[in-house]
Amino acid sequence: MKKSLILFCLTIFFVSNLFAQRNTIRGSVVDVSQQRDVKNTVIALINPKDSILYAFTRVDANGDFTLKNIQSGKYLITTTHPYFADVVDTIEMGSTDKTIEKINLISKSKLLQEVIVKSGSPIKIKGDTIIYTADSFKLKDGANVEDLLRKMPGFQIGKDGQLKAMGETVKNVLVDGEEFFGNDPGMVLKNLQANIVQEVQLYDKKSDQAAFTGIDDGVKEKTVNLKLKNNKKQGYFGKAELAGGTPANYTNTLMLNAFKGKRKFSAFGFMSNTGKTALGWQDADKYGGGEMDGMSTFTNDDGDTFYNYTSGNDAREGIPKNWNGGLHYSNKYKGDSLNINGSYRYSKINAPGFSQTYSKTYLPDSSWANNSTANSFSNRQKQSFNFTVERKIDSNNTIKFVNRAEVSTRENTSNYYEESLTNQNKFINSSSRKTATKNNTQNYQGTFTWNHKFKKLRRTLSITSDLNINNTNGNIFLNATNTYFKDGAAFRYDSIIQKTENKSDIKTINTSFAYTEPLTKYLSLSFNYGINKSDNSNNRNVLVKDLQGNYVTKIDSLSNDFDFNKLVQRTGINFRWVKKRITASIGSAVAFNKFIQKNNSKNTRQDYDFTNLFPTASFNLKLKGNKNIRFNYSGSAKAPSLQQLQPIVDNSDPLNIYKGNSDLKQSFANKFSGGFNWSKPLSDNSVWSYFNYETTNNDFTQFNIVDTLGRNIYQTVNVNGNKNFNASIDFNVGIGTGKRKINLGINPNIEFSKEIDFINGIKNTNNTKSVGLRLTFNKYVEDKFDFYVGPSINYNTTTSSINNQSNTKYWNFNGWGQGSFYFKKNLSINTNANASFRQKDPRFPQNNNYITWNIDAKKYVYKKEISLKIGVNDILNQNRGYDRNFSTYKSTETYYNTLKRYWLFTFGWEFTHNKKQATAPITAITPSIN
Repeated sequence: MKKSLILFCLTIFFVSNLFAQRNTIRGSVVDVSQQRDVKNTVIALINPKDSILYAFTRVDANGDFTLKNIQSGKYLITTTHPYFADVVDTIEMGSTDKTIEKINLISKSKLLQEVIVKSGSPIKIKGDTIIYTADSFKLKDGANVEDLLRKMPGFQIGKDGQLKAMGETVKNVLVDGEEFFGNDPGMVLKNLQANIVQEVQLYDKKSDQAAFTGIDDGVKEKTVNLKLKNNKKQGYFGKAELAGGTPANYTNTLMLNAFKGKRKFSAFGFMSNTGKTALGWQDADKYGGGEMDGMSTFTNDDGDTFYNYTSGNDAREGIPKNWNGGLHYSNKYKGDSLNINGSYRYSKINAPGFSQTYSKTYLPDSSWANNSTANSFSNRQKQSFNFTVERKIDSNNTIKFVNRAEVSTRENTSNYYEESLTNQNKFINSSSRKTATKNNTQNYQGTFTWNHKFKKLRRTLSITSDLNINNTNGNIFLNATNTYFKDGAAFRYDSIIQKTENKSDIKTINTSFAYTEPLTKYLSLSFNYGINKSDNSNNRNVLVKDLQGNYVTKIDSLSNDFDFNKLVQRTGINFRWVKKRITASIGSAVAFNKFIQKNNSKNTRQDYDFTNLFPTASFNLKLKGNKNIRFNYSGSAKAPSLQQLQPIVDNSDPLNIYKGNSDLKQSFANKFSGGFNWSKPLSDNSVWSYFNYETTNNDFTQFNIVDTLGRNIYQTVNVNGNKNFNASIDFNVGIGTGKRKINLGINPNIEFSKEIDFINGIKNTNNTKSVGLRLTFNKYVEDKFDFYVGPSINYNTTTSSINNQSNTKYWNFNGWGQGSFYFKKNLSINTNANASFRQKDPRFPQNNNYITWNIDAKKYVYKKEISLKIGVNDILNQNRGYDRNFSTYKSTETYYNTLKRYWLFTFGWEFTHNKKQATAPITAITPSIN
C-alpha cells in the first residue's frame, strides 16, 4: 500500500510537470561602453522565494542566449561576468515565450573610473518605446513632471503649455499605464511631482485591438507613460496653497494623492482669478471652445476658441475666474486580473474679454483694411465622468469596458463692431452686432473589447464595439446693423433681429473584428473587418418677431431640417515581421462608404458612394550602439461633414456668409514620418531627428467670392496640391565634467506648407516657410542653483500667387528661462521669464515686443513642508495678448486684454508620508524585458 501511494504521488508529480506551461526565454547581452557582444556571460534564473537556482545558460559567441522549458511563474534573472557589473531584475513567465531585447553590461573598471552606479541607463530603446530614466535628469525640490520633460531630449513644451514629442502633439499622458483624471495631459504635467517618477516612456499608442494583435491598423496617438517608483506608491502626498495679493487677486490649490500599492486615489481643487485655470492645455482647448454655436467659430491662429486657457500659465486672452475640482480612483483586484479606473471632474469659468483686430484683405486687383473690436463675457461649466473596467478572465481571455460622459453648458454675450476701409481710409462697410448664445451639450462614449488568445502561439481574435452619442441644443439671439458705402458715402442699410434654435443629435455604432495567424516563426498575418453606422440629425430654425414681439415666425430660406446617415464597411489585411532588431509591417484596407443626406424641409434626398484604400507600412531597425531608425506611412480618408454639405445660407455674420456644397468628395491624406535616434547611455550625448510629410488629395478648402459691398460669401470645395512638411534634429551634449558640466541642446528645424484656395474664381497658392534654431542650456547643482534657458529664433516667409502685396518676411525671437537659487535656512529665490520679439510689419499699428518676468522668494518655515512665499508676476508690466496670422489672402494682428503686474503672498503646505518597503536589489543596468 505504501509503495502504491508513493508511485501514485510520483505519477501525479510527473504528469503535472508534463502538462505545465513551459516556454522559452531568448535574449542578447552587449557591453554598453564598447558596444560589443560579450560571450560566456552566465544567465541564471532564481526562485525568489527560496533563492534556489532554477535554470542557467551561457551567452554564445554572438551574444545571444536561450533558456528552454521554463515553467510559468516569477523569477529573478541574473547576468554575471568576471569583468562586468552584475545585473539583477525580475521576470514573469506566462503562457507565451519571452524575449529580452537587450541586457546592457558595464565594465567594473568603467564603474570605478566614473564612480557611478545607475539604476538604469538615461535613455533606452525598447521595441517602439523610448525610455528615459527620470533620476538621470537632476531637478530642484518640488519640481513637477513638466519641469522633468523640459530637460529630456525630444520633448518640447510651448508657451501655451502644449506638449510635443518628436514634433508631434502628445495626446495622452498615462500614470503606470492608466489614465489619470481622464486623458488630459495637463493634469499630470502640472500636478504630479517629478521625484515620484522612475521612468518616462514615449511611444505611439495604438488602438486596443492593434496593441493586442500586434498588427498596425493606422490608429496612433503620441503617448507618454509615467512609471512611478515602487517606494512612492505607499502612503500619501500632495500640496495645498493659499495665495492672495493685489489688486484683489487670489489663487488657491489643493492636490491630494493617496497610493497603496496598485490602488491610487487622487483629488484636487482649484480657484483663481489670476488668469490661471489649473486646466491642462488639451482639456482647456476642448472646454474653451470649438463648439459650433450656430453662427461661426471664432478662432485664433492656435485653433483655440475666443479664450486661450493654458495649463496653469497666465491666460494670454481675457482674465477668467475659475473653479475646478475632481476625484480619481484606480485599483487592481484578484491578482491583477480585475482593473478599475474612474474619475470625475467639474469646471466652471467666468471670462470677460476684449480684443482688437487689424487685418488686410488682398484680392487679385485690390486690397483694403479690416478693423474690429469685441467685448464679451462667457460662462462655461462642464462635468466629465470616466470609468474603465478591465477583466482578465483567464490567461487567454480579456474583456474591457471604457465609458466616458460629459455634460456642459455655455453662455456667451458679445458686442462686436467691424469696419472695412479702402487704402485711402474711405468706408466700404461697417457692422455692429450683439449676440447672446446658450448651448447645452451631452456626450457619451462607450467601448467594449474582447481579446482571445488561441493555444497556438500568436493566433488571436479581437472584437471591439463602440457606441457614441452626442446631443446639442442651443439658442442664439442676434441683433445686427450693417451699413454699406460707395465712394465713402453710405447708400444702403440693413438690420437683422432674429433668434436661431439649433438641435443636433449624433449616434454612431462601430464594430470591428481582427484575427491574427502566424505564418512562419517571424511572420504573422492579420485580417480585419469593421462596420460603422452613424445617424446625424440637424434641425435649425431661424425665427423673427411677430407683431406681438414673440419669436414665432420662421424664415424658411435660412432654416433647415437635415438627416445625414452613414454606413461604412471596411476590410483589410496586414503582415507583420519581427526578427531580432527588425520590426516591419505592411498592409491595406478598403472601405465602402454609403452616405444618405435627407433634406426634410424640401423632402429631397441625395446619395453619396465612396470607395477608399487605407494603406499602412512601418519599419523599425535597432542598430548597435543604442541607434534606432524608424519609418511610418499611412493613408486615410476624411468625409465631408453635414455642415459642409448642406446647401443652406447662414446669415449670422452678414459680412461673412457661408454656403454648403453638396458636390463635395472625400479627401485622402498620405502621411509619411520617420526619424533616427542615437544615445550614449553613460553620458548626456544624444541625437534625435524626425520628419513628417503629408499631402492630401481632394483636400477641403474655401472658395471665396468678395462682392462690391465687401461681403465674403464662401463655401467648401475640393482641391489637390495641399501639403505640409516639418523636420527637426535635436543634438544634446554634456559639456565639461563634474560640477562644471552643463547640458547643451541644439535644435535646428524647418517647416513649410502649401495651401490652395480660390478668390473670386481665381486659384490662389499660398506658400509658408519657417526656418529656425532653438538652443537649450540647463544645469543643476544640488543646494546651490538650477537653471534652464531655451532661446529660439525663426525666419518666416509667406507668399501668395494672387497678390504679392500680401507677401511677408519677418523674423521672431522667443526665449523662455527659469532659475532657482538656494541659500541656507531653506530659502530660495525662483524666477522665470518669457521674451517675445517680432520684426514689425508696417501694415499694422503696433510693435509687439515684450518680456514677462516673474520672481518669488520662498522660505520653508517647517522642515521641507510648510513654506511662505512672496512673488511678483510681470515685474516689467509688459504682459500682453497678441496673435499674428497670415492666411491665404489675409494678414491679421489681434490684441487682447490680459492681466498685468500683480503680487501674491502664498502659504504652502507640501506633505508626504511614505510607508516603508523592502529594499529592491541594487543593479548596475536594468535590462529591457518585454
